[in-house]
Amino acid sequence: MVIVGDGDFLSNTFVRNAGNLEFGRRVIEWLAEDDALVDIHIPPVPDGLLELAMWQRLAIFVCFGLLLPVAFIANAVLLGWRRRRA
Repeated sequence: MVIVGDGDFLSNTFVRNAGNLEFGRRVIEWLAEDDALVDIHIPPVPDGLLELAMWQRLAIFVCFGLLLPVAFIANAVLLGWRRRRA
């Protein structure tokens, strides 16, 4: 059984996205009982790997792992203190 929402994934706009053409071709082959090669090959994305230097990874960790949570906690403490005083 093949369930597809609609045929937009095979329209001209979306036919090259993420192997839609290959998927549509394989579905038609499977429905025609010519499913000897049902394997779908998706080509690798050229910029799919993010390589960061150690200082970049450390900067991201310090900003999002330390500074941002400390800022949120400080803001919550400040708001709680101001509400108790009011």
